[in-house]
Amino acid sequence: MEQLVFVVDMINGFCKEGALADTHILSVTDPIIETLKKSDPESVWFVCDTHEENAMEFMTFPPHCIKGTEESEVIDELKPYITPGQVIEKNSVNTFLAIENPENMFTKDMKEVRICGCCTDICVQNFAITLKHYLNQHNLAAQVIVDMNTVDTFDSPVHNREEYRKSAIAQMLANGVVVENR
Repeated sequence: MEQLVFVVDMINGFCKEGALADTHILSVTDPIIETLKKSDPESVWFVCDTHEENAMEFMTFPPHCIKGTEESEVIDELKPYITPGQVIEKNSVNTFLAIENPENMFTKDMKEVRICGCCTDICVQNFAITLKHYLNQHNLAAQVIVDMNTVDTFDSPVHNREEYRKSAIAQMLANGVVVENR
């Protein structure tokens, strides 16, 4: 496969309800749909933050996206684009750590990996940078691409969306990730 697309955490618990939800993240839904329409459905993977009730991540973030709840489900607007068997559940902010056998997914014939979703400065950034380093380690030439029209992050009193967006762009660029539409 020449291209893979990952839709990270476009789930109810970040977009519609729960302790970490910010409905502004829904603004990237249409650009993500446009990306998915241009992609081979077999190349698209959905990633869902999915935690047990006693997840260690809750030492850092409030409880969210508990396995079996609506919070851990992909938003309705994107469900038509899910290919059965191509959903990755993760228990950390880094998708790469949840991928079984990455050597089977990321191969020499791959040209690009596109990452969409939320949160730009946490889950998207962690995955993009780790993946880029993995590809470098294994001498794989695929580009890791983040289109800023297809990612967003949350706003809170201690998390300024625009500041964290700028920081994420800088960090991804410094690590070799291609950032489009910045």
